Amino acid sequence: MKPIIPFSFYRRHYILIKSSESTVRAVTAAQTRTRHDTVPVIGVCVAAGVCAALAGPSPTGSTVVDTVLVVASVASIAWLASAAPWWVGVIAVTVGMTLAPSAWGLFAGVAAIGFGLAMSPSARDRTWVRAIVIGTAIQLFARLGDLGLPFGSSAAIGLGLCLVLSAMGLVSRSRHERRITAIVIGGIAAGALVAVVGGGLAAASAKRPVLDGVEVAKRAVDELAAGDVDSARTSFHEAAALLRQADTALGRPWSQPARLVPVVAQYRSAGTDLLAAVADVTNDVAGALDRIDPDSLRVRNGTIDIAAVEELEQPVRTLLDSLDSLVATTRAIDDHWLSSRLTNRLDDLAARVENERPYGDDLLEAVEAVPAMLGRDAPRRYFVAFTTPVEVRGLGGFMGNWAEVTIDEGAISFTGFGRHTDLNRGGRQPKTITGPADFLATWGDRGFRQPNGSGRPNIWSDITMSPNFPSVAHVMAELYSQSGGGGDVDGVFAMDVDTVAALMSITGPVEVPQANLTVTPENAAEYLLHDQYIALENVPDRIDALEVVARTTMERLLTSELPSPADLATLLAPFLEQGRLVGWSAHPNEQAMMHSLGMDGALPVAGSGDAMAVALNNAGNSKIDYYLDGTVRYDLATAATNAAATSPGEVRATTTLELVNGAPVAGEPNYVIGNSYGLPPGTSSLYVTVYTALPVQGATVDGLAVPVKTSVEADLHAASLLVRMPSGGSTTIVVTSSGAVGDPIAYTSCVTLRTPPTVRPMPVTVTIDGAPATGSPVTDAGSAVLERRRGCPCPGWAGGSGLEPG
Repeated sequence: MKPIIPFSFYRRHYILIKSSESTVRAVTAAQTRTRHDTVPVIGVCVAAGVCAALAGPSPTGSTVVDTVLVVASVASIAWLASAAPWWVGVIAVTVGMTLAPSAWGLFAGVAAIGFGLAMSPSARDRTWVRAIVIGTAIQLFARLGDLGLPFGSSAAIGLGLCLVLSAMGLVSRSRHERRITAIVIGGIAAGALVAVVGGGLAAASAKRPVLDGVEVAKRAVDELAAGDVDSARTSFHEAAALLRQADTALGRPWSQPARLVPVVAQYRSAGTDLLAAVADVTNDVAGALDRIDPDSLRVRNGTIDIAAVEELEQPVRTLLDSLDSLVATTRAIDDHWLSSRLTNRLDDLAARVENERPYGDDLLEAVEAVPAMLGRDAPRRYFVAFTTPVEVRGLGGFMGNWAEVTIDEGAISFTGFGRHTDLNRGGRQPKTITGPADFLATWGDRGFRQPNGSGRPNIWSDITMSPNFPSVAHVMAELYSQSGGGGDVDGVFAMDVDTVAALMSITGPVEVPQANLTVTPENAAEYLLHDQYIALENVPDRIDALEVVARTTMERLLTSELPSPADLATLLAPFLEQGRLVGWSAHPNEQAMMHSLGMDGALPVAGSGDAMAVALNNAGNSKIDYYLDGTVRYDLATAATNAAATSPGEVRATTTLELVNGAPVAGEPNYVIGNSYGLPPGTSSLYVTVYTALPVQGATVDGLAVPVKTSVEADLHAASLLVRMPSGGSTTIVVTSSGAVGDPIAYTSCVTLRTPPTVRPMPVTVTIDGAPATGSPVTDAGSAVLERRRGCPCPGWAGGSGLEPG
């Protein structure tokens, strides 16, 4: 009889029951082990977060927020990833070791893997063990450095690897844990979205005022550079207000949550830091300008308030410090967190301030020097030469008239006025010139040094032969005390007809009764350069109209209120740049200021580059140079383009002058088209001097080799020769120079040149190794720098690129 319940049934269920009991025991053991692991796992994850925070990641830019955010995020990632299989942690550490920028990363990775391998297979599955390995991998990710990749790449790689670890751990978690994690992540994402929207709205409202504020600040810098202090003051205040408005917009309440969102917080922080800092320094600049009153420096009835000048020193220092702070602030901003549009404008603003900053130093230097020049400590005497280019001289023109100006405690007065003939006849005879040595080496044989060591009796007629005004002024100062001047002078100034005509726009028309004519600012230059010689041809005891106009204009300047310094500077700036208004001081610090202001009229300095200049002197004692015209070409060639070069370092310079004499043979007074050589009327006799930084090799006139006199003046090699041109004639002068230099490319990177202020300025064209120099041709008189190509450094010159005024 079979049993009711088969034995096989008992056997199967016995096995099932035993198996269930084993599973229950295993699950119970795992749960017990997990409960026992909870505290160590939390400790390991929090420790990983703290160590990661010590690496210095800055997702928001706020130390407190960053610390909390990094600790919480890393601890959460480590907790999630600790549920992943053991091999996930090994791979993560290996990747971190591979990317680690230093040996410590390799050491930490090997130690973590070794720690895991040292554990038994069952211990390796302990959550806290996996958490240690995962935590080590995260430390490596947090310290990747820049990896030589674009900004933010290493952070993105580290964050991406952490997210992968989190995802692999999350899939190993229970459904309940995954659900809670999803809810937490969703809540964080929703909050971040709200914060981003609020920050975006604030940024949008700040965009327009911040861009406008930077543009207004740039305009203010330009206005300040132009000397328009009033406009610059207003613009800087406007810029500060706009930047404050933008800063306020970024600080609105709805933008505050953005401080907790990584990356977004960095953009917001960079913006607020930028706006606050730039607004502060812009406001400081405006405040410094509030203390500068240009009107207090006006010349009123021949007097300048010295105290007002002295009071400028501290505001100017504050202004310069504020401008330096503006540059430092914009340069120090981490532009990785700002838009390229804004950073480009900020860079432009900083560049403009840096470009104009040297002029600020010049202003401070002037403010410090001017009180003494105005007779604060003792009366000052200055010699003023009035020149006219119709009888051309190296400096620009023949000195027909002169004045002596005395300044005592700011009160300006004319204490002497006359013609050059008065100085020729006045004082003792003979007059002695002791230097400068290079001046005498170049011009001594033109009458400045006779065999007995003295100058010829009519030396004042040719006093402006040299184009180097510091030397000319030194000679004038020495001769003036010997010519009845009554003592030493503290400085010398020279101005030509065009400068006097410009000053007439302040003082008004001048009556010339001998010619029954009124000279106005509009016709002054043409009248003084040409028409006066026809109008006054038959006047007995012919006068020089320049004397009448210059004396009247200067006297009126001392009995009226002059324009503001800014307007006066704007009026005279072109004549300073063209060398038509130059100055020299017998006091070294004041002469340094003249040089800084670009009004010393010195020959160009070669520095480590090249330099050239041209000087023309009328040798026929006439006013024929009203009709003089011409061009200058200057060609530099290195051995690369000069087949005749004898060494790799040789540089060859070729100066070509095309001169044209447009004077008629008749119809003009003899003192215009005549000459002292008995040559036919309309003949031009010119003593031409070419200066170069390279030794002179030779010269030709109209293709024929001619002898030249060579010398050195102001460290430049000079070649001088006499040429004659009949009425309507022309001539071509070619002067070659060459020499070996250390670095031909650097030497020819730029050329500093100077052309004379003739009636008709002579355009200069420069080529370097056959290519036109940047800024060529130069179509006006004065000093300039031309580059081999834009952006080349210009040794020996304070400017930078292109054509720079001297």
